Amino acid sequence: MKSIGETLREAREARGASIKQISQDSNISKEYLTALEEENFDIFPAETYLLGFLRNYSEYLGLDTEKTIALYKNYKISEEPAPLEELVGTTHHNRVPARLIVIVLLLLILGGGGGWFFLRGLSAERPAVQEAEPVGRESIQYRLDEDEAQWNLFTEDEILISYEKGELHMIVSVEEKKLIIRPVGGGSELVLAPGDEKILPGGEGIPVISFRLSSISESGALLTVHRTDVTVVREAVSEETAAPGVQVMEEGKETILLAGRLAPEDFTLNVLFSGYCLFRYQADNGDIIEKFYRDGDRIRLDASESLLYGLSSGGAVSLKISGVNVVPGRAGEVSVKYIQWVKNDEGKYDLVLFPVQ
Repeated sequence: MKSIGETLREAREARGASIKQISQDSNISKEYLTALEEENFDIFPAETYLLGFLRNYSEYLGLDTEKTIALYKNYKISEEPAPLEELVGTTHHNRVPARLIVIVLLLLILGGGGGWFFLRGLSAERPAVQEAEPVGRESIQYRLDEDEAQWNLFTEDEILISYEKGELHMIVSVEEKKLIIRPVGGGSELVLAPGDEKILPGGEGIPVISFRLSSISESGALLTVHRTDVTVVREAVSEETAAPGVQVMEEGKETILLAGRLAPEDFTLNVLFSGYCLFRYQADNGDIIEKFYRDGDRIRLDASESLLYGLSSGGAVSLKISGVNVVPGRAGEVSVKYIQWVKNDEGKYDLVLFPVQ
């Protein structure tokens, strides 16, 4: 069976197309197209984006997208270590040969009690199967020292995340197929079921943190924690910069979209798609929504306090936030942004757009 990379490369060469040409047509960067053909999957920021690019590339080449996705899933399975019983085979108990049984019966008849001792000796050679006893477990503190970590958590375990001005301290509880994360000292708790992902917004030096729950079993709740540091930069903003209809995004910097409001107010994100794109968002710390869109699709999102969004290709969308045009990024680039009302030094509120790296 051909590998994913061979399938994609042969289909591209059969069309006489170059990586550069397909990058221009599909809005997927040359780096990601090359990575798919070379099966270098580690460079993708998340598997969700990998699958989106793989589906888009397969569709462009005229391949059966479901078969291509199945090839990738088979590849992932083949990369996982096989269970021990599949490597060494199933253990079978040794059967006592019929001839031995006959001999034992003769010994019992001839030797009386001697046969009993013989059988007792045979049974002593077999090790007794001992049942594992439950062992008491103390709670564990897990500290996020890198950008991402994955842990098996149990009730009363703790999560510690340090940042420039302090430390986030949370305690977890596993209850009936759900994981509850409670901030120590008060605050809103997060409740996750297997497959859920929820995000704590950042700002003022506090990192944006995502929590993704893969599964819950007797082995613990398998949780992946990812952090992205963002910092609010106070800048003098002119009325022209904050005026609706003006394109305001600076690459890699925070941008004030609306300035000097007396209180936070509802804001709107309008998206027009000009190509195939995976779009993902979370409004006001609610559920994460993810969907693929095509050329000509439009969506409108309303939020009161915060909005996190991510897209698989900056060149495939046009964005407006409460009437302000925002440059989403370059073609083929994954772009993630976070929008939040922030209280400024004058006691008023600015709507700030943060880049999330």
